Amino acid sequence: MGLLRVIKGKYENRDAVKYVIRYITRTRPNEDRGMELIAAGSLGTFETSERMIEDFLRVQKCLRSPGRIGKKINHEVFLLTVEETEQLGYPGKVQYLYWASQECARFFYEKGFQVVFAIHIDMEKGVHIHFAVNTVNYMNGKKWSCGEQEMKERETLFQIIIRKYQQIAAGCYSSPDAVKPIKFYDKRWNMNIRNASYYVSVGGEIEGIFDNWKECDLRTGGNPGTYYRKFPSIELALCYISNEVSQYKNYVVSLGAIEQFFDDYDLFMDCLENLVQKMKRAYQMLGINKQVV
Repeated sequence: MGLLRVIKGKYENRDAVKYVIRYITRTRPNEDRGMELIAAGSLGTFETSERMIEDFLRVQKCLRSPGRIGKKINHEVFLLTVEETEQLGYPGKVQYLYWASQECARFFYEKGFQVVFAIHIDMEKGVHIHFAVNTVNYMNGKKWSCGEQEMKERETLFQIIIRKYQQIAAGCYSSPDAVKPIKFYDKRWNMNIRNASYYVSVGGEIEGIFDNWKECDLRTGGNPGTYYRKFPSIELALCYISNEVSQYKNYVVSLGAIEQFFDDYDLFMDCLENLVQKMKRAYQMLGINKQVV
């Protein structure tokens, strides 16, 4: 089971943010351990170390007086066993390890804290994921605070995320809700959102359809060659992706509470066709005069 550890340190001096971010992204002057970096990313800032540092400090300067900041950055490490890492497909495939790390990092970002994450490997520690978290909330200026109980809960959450992506890497993942029959799903009717938007991602290592931009960017962002299309209806989105999707990729359908991953082109296409047929029947039953492609 993965273990979460806080790197102890006051991190109160003016260069603390710069030191930690450059350390985990392996961008220090005269860096001699660059080969240990597998991948790195961020949420709430741009993915260059200098811009990360600048954005962290800008939030602190704008939202909190210098005398009330104290610790400027929180540094945590999530340690993975060799077996856990292999079950994520590493070293053959890096994407599952990266996506798992990104989803763990989203925990901090959704609470209002910018976060930089970096995946390292060395002979002694194996694979481990670093998280450098701004201690000032970008939404309200409040300070990061975490007790031992919250730390254990976060460790458990990260373990669940790792298991999820191990299952995705093995091609056997279904979210708890995905096994339930989908009678009908459309934001306009299920959620009374008349100006609903749907997002399609194609071209990257994972392609799919989403009902919100945040999930679309999280699952498929950062992959070379990825491009996106936004659609005002699920019908148009399904039609577009069924024509544009590539073979020999990984795929995802993320609509409402349903999240289903596929590593087989035919199964993914069958899922899209199934969605279209269910929508047709649902529109007929509801008496909605709407053409479904």
